Amino acid sequence: MPAVLLYACTSGHQGPVLDEWRDVPNSHARCFTIQSRGQQKRILVFGPGGRTDTLSTIPVPAKAHARIATLSTTHVPYLMALGLGERVVGVAHRGAIREPFIANGLAKGLITDLVSGERLDREALMGLQPDLLFDQPFGRSDLMPRVEGPLQIMVTEYLEEHALGRAEWIRAFGAIMGREAQADSIYTSIETRYEVALQLLEGVRDRPTAFYGSAWDGRFHGASGKSYMAQLIRDAGGTYWMEGDGTPESVPLGLEAFLALADTLDHIGMAVSLDHPPDALDLVGGERRLIPAQSIAHGGFYGNSGTSDLFGRALLEPDVVLLDLIKVLHPERAQDHTPRYFHRIVQ
Repeated sequence: MPAVLLYACTSGHQGPVLDEWRDVPNSHARCFTIQSRGQQKRILVFGPGGRTDTLSTIPVPAKAHARIATLSTTHVPYLMALGLGERVVGVAHRGAIREPFIANGLAKGLITDLVSGERLDREALMGLQPDLLFDQPFGRSDLMPRVEGPLQIMVTEYLEEHALGRAEWIRAFGAIMGREAQADSIYTSIETRYEVALQLLEGVRDRPTAFYGSAWDGRFHGASGKSYMAQLIRDAGGTYWMEGDGTPESVPLGLEAFLALADTLDHIGMAVSLDHPPDALDLVGGERRLIPAQSIAHGGFYGNSGTSDLFGRALLEPDVVLLDLIKVLHPERAQDHTPRYFHRIVQ
């Protein structure tokens, strides 16, 4: 359902129809909109098809929300930032939860893990009787059919290409939970800190080239030029390896193609999930032929979801993420910054 402002002709002139929904402008987020109509408000959540692909329409604030369940670890930081941790009764993927309050609740049995393997534990969910269920459409086939009972809200923050767009989802959560003013204040502070970090790059002319992706079973996958990491690298003063690419899909590369690419770049970054800081060999999935490349031996960097909340708290700290990447690409511009989410490999 497209969210558009309709117009009508009355008494010989055109003007906005007063009983139609109007968007409250976002700063960077593109996958949700808050709308108002008189004293009413609602939120529309959009899928991969944009504004012609509406996944959820939620009244603001939503119905009674004393008990909350969520099926993605990425929803947790928004709820915690709004002081709603005590209302969370169920989460997914306990092994990936880095938030201490939620991890402690899981350990004590106060919060239930709702996903066993890759499938939803429907009996556990129904037993919890949550008022709200935050879900996400990615991989929905594993969770079908839709759950009956709670108000089910799709969340698509992962489709946002800009780090501030993902952070701005705090406004959607705040509106849903009746904490709109608090959420707006949180986001304004995040945006300001991000803009301050950008100022460190004033006057920078050299923009080193960088790749970011993952290594798995002898194959390499690079984030596209139209992705969250590509935009962050640009904002951090880099030139992304697929600058001209406009598709959102990741790009698969065989070993020979990746070897050739590595020799042309200044930096290669990888997403890993390890219980220790990776070295160069870890970075490239154990492929020793890549180690001599300068982009790895001296320019390698990583984001390690095994030791940092890369898919949680980092969403609400885009300024810290940006500073981490500035320190990778332009270390002289962020000498006093201590990296939190992205690090250079041990030399």
